Amino acid sequence: MLGKLKAKSALVVAAAGMAVVVGAGTASANPNASYIGYGYTTYGSGVWCVQHLINYMTNHPGYTPMLPGAVTLGEDNSFGPATQGMVELLQRSYNAQPGVAQLSVDGVVGPATGNVILNWAHQDPYQPYCQGYIPSS
Repeated sequence: MLGKLKAKSALVVAAAGMAVVVGAGTASANPNASYIGYGYTTYGSGVWCVQHLINYMTNHPGYTPMLPGAVTLGEDNSFGPATQGMVELLQRSYNAQPGVAQLSVDGVVGPATGNVILNWAHQDPYQPYCQGYIPSS
């Protein structure tokens, strides 16, 4: 009897552990993350994530849409003119696709632009980390 109870307990603990591991890998939106750009958050992890994921898109054109005219951003956690320009380039590139809801070309990363960044850079290893810092819906 005691052996069967231990076996059942071990099975329950193993199943619970699997649920935690499986749940940890799922993507999730963060509608509560601060907007990123002038007039909003201009420094910190969210800015780094935007810079890093845009660089990923620029350097991995086989996996993500091309950003014609893109430059590699310094991943310095600071939102400046180069980062704003690349966000605007991404917004224009997205808007050039047929049949998509248009993004505002304002250089600000809100939920709509955040969704595009997270989706286009979905293969980057830092994308799951960045889900917590980039606004998305």
